[in-house]
Amino acid sequence: MSPLLLILIPLVMAPLAYILRRLLPLAALLSAATTLAMIMLCLEIPLGASAQVLGRELALDPLSRSALFFLLALATASLSYAWPIPQGQLFPSFVLLVLALLIGAIMIRNFLIAVLLLEMAAIIAVFLIQGDRGGSTGAALGYLIVTMVAAPLLLLASWLFDLYALHPEDLTPIRYIVTLLALGFGLLLAAVPLYPWLPAIAAEAPAMVTALVVSIIEPAILFQLLSLFSRFPWLMTESQAPLIMIVGGLLTALVGGIMAFSQGDLGRLLAYSAISDLGCILVGLGMGSTSGVAAALLHVVNRSISVLLGSMSLGAIRHCLPTDSFADLGGVARRMPFTTMGIIVAGLALGGFPPFNGFASRWLIYHAAMEQDPTSAYLLILASGCVILGHVRAIRALFSAPKGAKIEREPWAAAAMIVALIILSLAMGLYPQLALEPILALVEGVGLAR
Repeated sequence: MSPLLLILIPLVMAPLAYILRRLLPLAALLSAATTLAMIMLCLEIPLGASAQVLGRELALDPLSRSALFFLLALATASLSYAWPIPQGQLFPSFVLLVLALLIGAIMIRNFLIAVLLLEMAAIIAVFLIQGDRGGSTGAALGYLIVTMVAAPLLLLASWLFDLYALHPEDLTPIRYIVTLLALGFGLLLAAVPLYPWLPAIAAEAPAMVTALVVSIIEPAILFQLLSLFSRFPWLMTESQAPLIMIVGGLLTALVGGIMAFSQGDLGRLLAYSAISDLGCILVGLGMGSTSGVAAALLHVVNRSISVLLGSMSLGAIRHCLPTDSFADLGGVARRMPFTTMGIIVAGLALGGFPPFNGFASRWLIYHAAMEQDPTSAYLLILASGCVILGHVRAIRALFSAPKGAKIEREPWAAAAMIVALIILSLAMGLYPQLALEPILALVEGVGLAR
């Protein structure tokens, strides 16, 4: 069985979902069924299976299979959510297109082509950011500019990789490679100071588009970074890449935390919390140890789940209220109890508050940081505290007295999905070893740690 099927299936089903775009619930369920079938196919395709496309190899190895399984599971949940609460006419079909490109980027064994596929996926996501609404195009335009700037940086880095392979005695390209990678990946991941586009998306785009960008596209981008570390170990041993990731991660965590504390609406609060969480991931990866990299990968999983939960809850609030500003959230806790629980759990998980999943992976990162540089651990804890305080302000607003018209209850299907993610968040917080043990085996098996 060829891994090429994982790309062809969503490409074939996307036009059908587009034709059904005026029947949004049906298009969403069809797309969700497609991604669910792809999960089963991903498990059926044997490891090591490969295919040739235009002379380039597509292969399914343990790392790529794990990444695809995770991303497809998140995509299934996102598309299922678009059944009770529509996210725009283009959402089901364009998500399938984005997935096809991301899957190609993950399986292709060529960094240059992977970058091009990632950029194409990001450009398609621009149309989802704008959605069906008129008015401001700032968020969509900002994300388009980010992708257009990041692409040449990463493509130039790819050329320098080839140049260094031809002349390994010349160490000059290493410095430029690391600089270009830091700028390119920093832009695409919304690391500080290259982050302003993400809060704009969270404030203006449909809620599940934020989940798509943070929980699906960004992990695929991180996968490319990990693949580079695996293929070019000298990035971690003979360059300043680890130091850049640790310093940049700390700055990202702190600035994201401080900004989260000062927000006045749920969308931007979620975005800055995700940015702060990205800082923890970068610090864990920068440490380079087996425990640090494994903790960072576990945090990628937990961050994606928490952002998905927060986006589902935010989408339910926007479905029932005209705004997600703190000033207008009075009475939500009484009328929308499951959504309120989702906001609380997602926020505290992103802040690393026990017993939720974010705490489990953050604790492992703190522990790994303590072994190398205790100051880094203390700064991450400070950033965590700022995020938690920001969400405490949001929780107070949810439980405040009603101020406007009567609030409708969230759709039962959306509430059920929110509750399912709350249970998953608690389960991964109480039993992190269920995910940590396979991740540790993966890190050791593919040589991601130095």
